[in-house]
Amino acid sequence: MINDRLPICLPTEVNAFVSSEERSQLEAQLENYFRAYVVGEKYFIKVGTSEKDCFFQSLKREVKTYKMFHLSSIRCPKLVWHYIGDDIVVLVTEKIPGSPLADRREAFHLPPNVLVENLLPDIAKIRKVETPPHWVSSYHRDEKVQKYCKILHSHLPARLRTALESLVGHLHTQNNIGFSHGDLLPKNILFYHEHYWFIDWEWADLRPYSYDPALFALFSLDPLLGLTCFEKWSQFWNPIELYRDAVVIALREMKIWLTQATNKTERVKYAALWQRTLEEAIRWLM
Repeated sequence: MINDRLPICLPTEVNAFVSSEERSQLEAQLENYFRAYVVGEKYFIKVGTSEKDCFFQSLKREVKTYKMFHLSSIRCPKLVWHYIGDDIVVLVTEKIPGSPLADRREAFHLPPNVLVENLLPDIAKIRKVETPPHWVSSYHRDEKVQKYCKILHSHLPARLRTALESLVGHLHTQNNIGFSHGDLLPKNILFYHEHYWFIDWEWADLRPYSYDPALFALFSLDPLLGLTCFEKWSQFWNPIELYRDAVVIALREMKIWLTQATNKTERVKYAALWQRTLEEAIRWLM
């Protein structure tokens, strides 16, 4: 197949942070995809192009998020340099040499040396990050559940659709909205020098306080076991709010696996897993 994409020109300033080989790697990735990244000896470099607007905008949001962190106590890589153009965004941060808590999205386990009780206070701090006045939350649980139910209508048993319909109108609260990482999976948390560091802030936004810990719980263990953490974490978050976010997250994961997955075996396996998680979260709310 002939590649008819227009070549992407990286800013010359990037050369200060990458070797010639690493620059070539970035350019090669951008020939075939709308984003690229390279991990160098000292820096992490991420590039996004305007070809895929949602990721282009999310990378711009990540740049703005890192710029906010200079006044925050959140442990994350330092922003070193960035560039935002009409058709390209470049983010350069320091490299944190720690190990991620998971090597893939669906790992569903944590390393044995991870003490979750030491991590929870750090997760709770995220919501306290001050955001600019023009940031407005567009996250609404009831609206998301209605949207996902419409998409998944033919996949959801009638009893489950009925249960979800009864919850709509009672899931969202406006008084617990704060700053949120948005993709707080174990793979986006590094352990380094006895501390936890948060990376990959592309989906940072305003959401319920409980969204980040709910997501972390559901991906740090088998999701059904993750639900059992909610009552134990009541010191930091209202368990009911965690279950409400679990409903939204489980529906979203079902949508991803049923509408986007190409591997049939994995599609069936994970769609069923998230349906069971959804049913259990609803049970706690009914």
